[in-house]
Amino acid sequence: MNDYGCNDTISSIVVYYGGSAKDGVTFYTDTNYIKNPVVLDVGKYTVDQLIAAGIKNDDISSIALTPGYFVTVYEHNNWEGNSRFFMISEYNLDRIGWNDTISSVEITKYGM
Repeated sequence: MNDYGCNDTISSIVVYYGGSAKDGVTFYTDTNYIKNPVVLDVGKYTVDQLIAAGIKNDDISSIALTPGYFVTVYEHNNWEGNSRFFMISEYNLDRIGWNDTISSVEITKYGM
């Protein structure tokens, strides 16, 4: 680290990890990719399907995407209401007005 002028000067760091052991999109109940990760693959998921997978309605606070995956989230069940498209991970949905508001999702993969 001496080449960068940081030798013996760093006291602490924070690492945000937005990945998962399995390819797909990982949804978390807390910001910063913390708590109750659920990984979903390509598909369209209603509120009942999200619940069956382990995601409560209106309980998603961060989203981690494996490279090549995309997700559209919807405010209401059956892909209705306002929507938001993500090409990259988002550590804090609250900062963009989407915390705890997602009721259905559509996951796609590049080239599919």
